[in-house]
Amino acid sequence: MIPGFTAVESEVIQEVQAALRSDGFKALRQAFRSGTEAQVTVAGRTVFYVPDLPAGYSGMTMNAVEGFILGPEAMASSEEVAKTFLHETYRLRMGQSASGAGGGQVADFTRAAHAFADRAYGALTP
Repeated sequence: MIPGFTAVESEVIQEVQAALRSDGFKALRQAFRSGTEAQVTVAGRTVFYVPDLPAGYSGMTMNAVEGFILGPEAMASSEEVAKTFLHETYRLRMGQSASGAGGGQVADFTRAAHAFADRAYGALTP
């Protein structure tokens, strides 16, 4: 377990760390550089790169496929992509689904995922 994090949070950090070192992640980076769409499996999750994801969205959770979408904003820097992976993986691991949850609950969960990503970013090892 990583000091300062719960067991599940530690698992999220370890999963993201492995994902960012994977061949699948390299394929996502290449798709970003070439401006093309990509779909890969990273750490057991389906991750899509969508070059025309609207401005203001780094990523979007896709509960149905246990994965997420990344856009150009997520891939613009190593910090942003790491935080987006942390945010989206946290949402998936914590089991948040937009269906059945009210707007306030979803907003609260999004804030919690964002705060986790900010806090957990420093725990990632290079």
